[in-house]
Amino acid sequence: MPEKTVYYVQGSAPEPYIVEVNFFPFTISCTCQAAENQLPCKHRIMILQGDDPGIVKGDKLKLDEINSAAVNSGVFELLKDYDDAKAERKQMDYKAENAFGKYRTARLDLAQKKVKTDKAVIKTRADMEAAIDAIIPAVENTHIALKALHGIFKFNY
Repeated sequence: MPEKTVYYVQGSAPEPYIVEVNFFPFTISCTCQAAENQLPCKHRIMILQGDDPGIVKGDKLKLDEINSAAVNSGVFELLKDYDDAKAERKQMDYKAENAFGKYRTARLDLAQKKVKTDKAVIKTRADMEAAIDAIIPAVENTHIALKALHGIFKFNY
């Protein structure tokens, strides 16, 4: 097996992206915008899965070897952890936005004297603060999962 394989992949940019797979240690890099933003891109993921994301130059016969190396490296478990963390974060963001909306409504009702006590404001504020506090570990979990991927997904800095 060669130490590395290079693919030129036609994406949305006029010039093909360069996807480089190194086998020792197993890493993969890409020159696309997602990679520039330090995110796992579809070009790398498709190549890791043994699929052709629009390869215009490079040995397509090596895709099966790359897929085997990816499976053995544990990259797919890391990607699942990252996707799970992103989904959890999205759910926590939604809950916080919803709690903030209820708090804002309760404050407006009190300010406009639609209610006589601030009980709703106190309760909805506590709910909002709890929802915001729940976002912090969800954000941290996303960062932990992305950091784990950094060992395999090489990012352009």
